[in-house]
Amino acid sequence: MLKRSIQLKVLLGFFFFITIILILIISLLSVSKKNEQFIKEKTVIHSLKESADKLQRSSDHYLAYAARNYESYYRDIDVYYKALQQDLSLISDDIIKLSTLDELSNEHASRLFSFINTQKFIELASNIDSLRIFWIDYTKKLDNKLGSKSEPRLEWGATFISENTPLLILELESLISSFNQITRLQSSVAHLAGRLIILSTIIFSGIFAIWFYFHIVKPITSTQKAFYKVANGDFGHQIKTQRLDEIGLLTHSFNQMTSRSELVLSILNSLQNIESSESLLEKIYDSTKHSMKTDVMMFVERNKKATLLNMSQLFPNGSFKSLNKLSVKTGIGNQRDLFLNDINNGKIINVDNVPDFTDKNIDALLLKSVTERYPFQSALLVPLNESSYQGVLVFASFYPANFTHAHVELFTHLKSLLKKRILEVKSLT
Repeated sequence: MLKRSIQLKVLLGFFFFITIILILIISLLSVSKKNEQFIKEKTVIHSLKESADKLQRSSDHYLAYAARNYESYYRDIDVYYKALQQDLSLISDDIIKLSTLDELSNEHASRLFSFINTQKFIELASNIDSLRIFWIDYTKKLDNKLGSKSEPRLEWGATFISENTPLLILELESLISSFNQITRLQSSVAHLAGRLIILSTIIFSGIFAIWFYFHIVKPITSTQKAFYKVANGDFGHQIKTQRLDEIGLLTHSFNQMTSRSELVLSILNSLQNIESSESLLEKIYDSTKHSMKTDVMMFVERNKKATLLNMSQLFPNGSFKSLNKLSVKTGIGNQRDLFLNDINNGKIINVDNVPDFTDKNIDALLLKSVTERYPFQSALLVPLNESSYQGVLVFASFYPANFTHAHVELFTHLKSLLKKRILEVKSLT
């Protein structure tokens, strides 16, 4: 049964590889998105700086060139005072817009993990708060200096602006400095993340390639080499494997094929130059005891009166002594005697569970007699019938379901040759 197919392994490996790459890409996109959000706030900060510089310049210009007479005063209200209100309104609006940057800073500062030191974000948020406080105090004092909106004290206001706006500019420069530090660090992190993605892609591609080689390519190459060895005459070559996937199934089938090939060649070789039936049967036992995991091999023959099946040969020699004088009644087999009918018809019988089989088939006296002496669990019976002669080759094992369909097929092809060779040897003796 396939537990882990190659397709599943490849899909899981590919999924793992893609997942890692996607995680890295998402991380990079996240860093880039945060970087982009900060860069958007750059226009607000620089707009603030430009407005503050303009406010400073216009006030300095007013103090330097404004005429101190009645006519020029009302002209300055239309020109300087209106421009002043516009500049102050722009600065107030931009400071309000800094709330987005403040939220981003606090969000990063509260994170448990960040690629950038959270202290940098805390400093930026602190600078924004300091600017707000300074601006509130600045506008209050400026309003006091200007006095009534209908008749503002322009000179007092311009003097206040000229003296205090440099402090406002210092606050802004401190804010810009903190902001630039963070954006530079974010840019460095983004570049580093990009390099890490490239490096990680190379590493995981290499790991996947190595895994693919050792799990897919190398086993196929080993199997190919094994086929070459078989083609060159090494019919018993085996491939060691513990895999349960398609390659494991292929390897298992290959090993079964070579085992059967080796067994067939061994049996065919054992049939050559044999002068006695005992030697022939011993050779068959030697050829099959390991490949078929046989605990005992018996050869029983029907007597001339066709009334008994008698033990003729038993292997291994010296073991299972109580089977040496085994003799079982037999018969022609009636309609109910399925076991005897199969034996008489030359059908190979593979019994996976001998006790159950003998309970269901009362005519299986041969197997019942054997299991009464030794607790064999499975058996393979190969009838060798020729005219009035009947012999049965019995392989038995202490393990249930020990013999397979492949063993049945093997002896289906070999039994005619075995029968012929046994009869030839018997005729010589």
